[in-house]
Amino acid sequence: MLLTTACYVEMFQCGSEATSKHIFERFPGRLRFHPFCAGGEAGESTKQLLTWLSMANASSSHRGVRSQILVLKMDVEIDMALGLLSQIAALRAQATKKSVQIDGATHFSENPLHIFAPLQLSVGLSATGGQKVISSERAQRDLGFVRINSSQLSLEIEPSGYQLVDRQGSPECVHCPSRLLFAHNSLLGENNHADLYSVGDRFHMPSFVSGPSELWTKKVFREALRTSRGRIAKALPGSLLGHYSALEAAATQGNCSSFKSKLPLCPGFPSVSLLRAALDDLGRRPGRVLHAFEAIHALEATLLVHLRSGDMRFDDDAHLEALAQVVAKGRFRHVRVLGAAHGDTRYGDPREFAKNYLETFSKARHAMGQCNVTYHVSISPDDDLYQIYISRHFFAHHGGFSMAGSLVTRGTVYTRAAFLESKEPGFLELLRDGSRNLVVM
Repeated sequence: MLLTTACYVEMFQCGSEATSKHIFERFPGRLRFHPFCAGGEAGESTKQLLTWLSMANASSSHRGVRSQILVLKMDVEIDMALGLLSQIAALRAQATKKSVQIDGATHFSENPLHIFAPLQLSVGLSATGGQKVISSERAQRDLGFVRINSSQLSLEIEPSGYQLVDRQGSPECVHCPSRLLFAHNSLLGENNHADLYSVGDRFHMPSFVSGPSELWTKKVFREALRTSRGRIAKALPGSLLGHYSALEAAATQGNCSSFKSKLPLCPGFPSVSLLRAALDDLGRRPGRVLHAFEAIHALEATLLVHLRSGDMRFDDDAHLEALAQVVAKGRFRHVRVLGAAHGDTRYGDPREFAKNYLETFSKARHAMGQCNVTYHVSISPDDDLYQIYISRHFFAHHGGFSMAGSLVTRGTVYTRAAFLESKEPGFLELLRDGSRNLVVM
C-alpha cells in the first residue's frame, strides 16, 4: 500500500515500541506508530485504551487535512471486535441523522462524521488466545465459538451498510485467526442514490445530447431542476453547486440566475470557466475531506477513467478495447477507475447495478494487463469531479458525468468517436475550445 498509493498508514500497539524502524525511515510522515490500543468504551478513553473515535481522530488528520479512513485491519478477541464495530456502526448512524434532506435526498458532503467509519473492515478473530496445542474437543468448541460470533459481528455491522464479502480460515487450525472482510456499500457501488445527486443532470449535460429526451424539452422540468439546484446550493454552500451559485451571482451582479426561479435564467449555463472556478474554490474549502488518492490523481503518470456501467449496459467491450489501447500507448503507472457511484439507483436494484459495474471493472483490469489498475471509492460526486479536474489524463465513457468531466479537465481527454457522435454541436464547441487536449480513439 505504501509503495503503490499515496495512503497514510497508522499502527496502533499498546505497551510497546515500533519494530522494523527502517520501514518508518523509508516512509517518513506516511507511516506512524501509536503506543495505544482500541478498547475504551464509547465516550471513554484511558491512558492506553482509546475509543474508536479517538483513534480515528488521530488517524484521519495529516498536515491539518482530514481524509476518509479507507481500511481498518485488526486482530483482536471477539468481544473487542464487537465493541469496536458497535462504535463504528454508531458513527454511521450519527452521520445519517446529521445529514441534510433536500427534496427527499440525503446529502453528507459537509458532514465529517462518516470519514471516521472505515470503508473496509478486516477483522482477524481468535478464540484461543494464541495457543499452539489444543485438544480436539477444545478445537471443535472454539471453532463453533468463532463461527457463532462471526455471525454476531455481521448482525452488528450490516445494518450500518457493511457487507461480509470474504472469510478466510482453516478448520484444522483453530488457534489461527478467522479473518473476515467487511466492505461498506459505497465501496461496492451500492450508494444511497440520494446522497449522490446527479452532477450531470444538475448541470444540464443531457441537453447537449443529440435528440434529447422529451422530458428535457419541457420548460417545467428544467425549472424544477433550477429550483432543486437552488435548494442544494442554499443548504450546502460548501458544495459544488453552492460555490457555482456564489460565483455566478458575483459575475452577473444578480441580473440572472441558474438557481432562482424569480430571476431570468442565465444564458450559456453551465459556464465552463465558472464551473472550473467553483472546483478551485471547492478544493480550497477549509476542512475539506482530502481523498486518500488525491496526490496520485494529479500525477502525469496517472490515467483517470470514468465508467458508467452499473445502471446501464453500454458498449462496454468496445470501450474497454479503446481504453486498453490508450494504456498500451501511454506510460501510465496508475489507472484509476471511477463511476459506480453515478449510476441511477432509484429505478432498479442497487445490488444488481453493483454486480454489473464490478463485472465491467474486472474486465477493465484484465484488458489493461500489468498496469496498476485500482478502483476509486467515491467520497461524493463533487469530489469525484474535482479529482477529474486536477487530473492530467481523463478517459470519458458515457453519461452526463463523463460529459461534465470532459469539460472541466485541463489535461488530455481520451474518448471514442461514439461518445462525440451523439452530442450537439454546442457541446463539441465547448470541448474543442483549446483549453484541453482531445484524443479520439
